Amino acid sequence: MRTILLVGLLSLCSAASTQQSSEVKQSLQYSCIHDEFFLGVSESTPEHDRFPAVRLTLSDPAERQIGFRAGRQQIPKSGYGRIVEISTLPNRSRAVAIEVCGAMQGVYMLTVDEQEAAHYRLSVRGTGAQTSNIQVFNFVSKSGGRRQYRFRYISTEGNSRIEWLDDSGQQLSILQLSAIDEW
Repeated sequence: MRTILLVGLLSLCSAASTQQSSEVKQSLQYSCIHDEFFLGVSESTPEHDRFPAVRLTLSDPAERQIGFRAGRQQIPKSGYGRIVEISTLPNRSRAVAIEVCGAMQGVYMLTVDEQEAAHYRLSVRGTGAQTSNIQVFNFVSKSGGRRQYRFRYISTEGNSRIEWLDDSGQQLSILQLSAIDEW
């Protein structure tokens, strides 16, 4: 009887361990090498040592979605969840991310649902055939808060860039953009 209980307990612990480890994935960026365009949006704590308490949703120019509040039409070749950005440093590269292989150019809407009051970083990375463009902003979240951002992802002649937009679709100036950064 003890043997059966011990085997049952070990099986249960093994299953729980497997389930927990499957929640954290490697970044999709390195598996998108055959796609010309890559778009990544991630939230991390300042030290990247734990997963931030945020939920992300991204809508693409075709109104497809990926993330926490995603509807029926999902962005193809995309992923959402907890990731490790650097496989050799799993305890120092934790993030909650949305990643899109073969991202289409155009205007995206990002929604961030904040679950606790804490410091976090928002990183948006667009990659073209030749260059990458990454922009990082620092925030103090509000428990139960929601933020929405609109940006345009453009890649011309292999060079990518991100343009932040206001509610009317006009590009934000450097001064307006710096007002987003709260730290």
